[in-house]
Amino acid sequence: MTSPVGHVTRQVLGGALLRGARQDLRAVAKGWRWGRRSLVPRSAEPFQPPRTSEPFPTAWARSPVASVAREGIQKLGLAPLLRSQVAPIVHGLDVLDRFGGPVIFVANHTSHLDTPLILCSLPDRWRRTTAVAAAADYFFDTWWRATSSAMVFNTFPIERRTGSLSSTPGDLLDDGWSVVVFPEGTRSPDGWTRTFRHGAAFLAVRHKVPVVPIGIRGSFAAMPRGRGTRGTVAQQATAPVEAPTASTEDEDGDLPF
Repeated sequence: MTSPVGHVTRQVLGGALLRGARQDLRAVAKGWRWGRRSLVPRSAEPFQPPRTSEPFPTAWARSPVASVAREGIQKLGLAPLLRSQVAPIVHGLDVLDRFGGPVIFVANHTSHLDTPLILCSLPDRWRRTTAVAAAADYFFDTWWRATSSAMVFNTFPIERRTGSLSSTPGDLLDDGWSVVVFPEGTRSPDGWTRTFRHGAAFLAVRHKVPVVPIGIRGSFAAMPRGRGTRGTVAQQATAPVEAPTASTEDEDGDLPF
């Protein structure tokens, strides 16, 4: 004859075993590949070379037709829109009078206003022959953003994470185009200048072109991330830095901006 205590014990143990079995069945059912082939171990998978993405073509944006269209967009659309939101004050453009060929414009970067501020503040002759280095993972991640950026700002893509160039700024310099580079690689999160990378210096040494530093003040306050306000933005082109004559270039050329 079974005692009441033994009967209760068997019920408790049986219930625990049943709950455990149900949980195991649910786990197996959740992870089972129903109607599909089983997973192949990684060691048995065939080798797949890493995918490489082709750089977005931007040569069309520097064609005569695109240049004329961009001139109209910048002077009739971009410049009035910019001046309706901020009041740019520009100093030091006279330093450009000593140059007849291309230069590398190097500027601090705190806002999306920086590129239109620079382009709309340059004299017409310089603006028409200036291209802007832009992050491939941000401005060239979709076709519509890449196309509009290249059309309006004459941008070309660079890889800021790996340091490899998606496009060839050196070829642009050799063809007579000036280049705008933000050596911090990204916008400053707090308005303070971050550490400069070496891409601009590398280009200046390899292609023997001068560097024109640009200091931008007020763009972070005028348009921090996520919002924009009216304000005054001051820009100053300081004394240019001539390219060194001695070569200190890196052979592979993969230097981040």
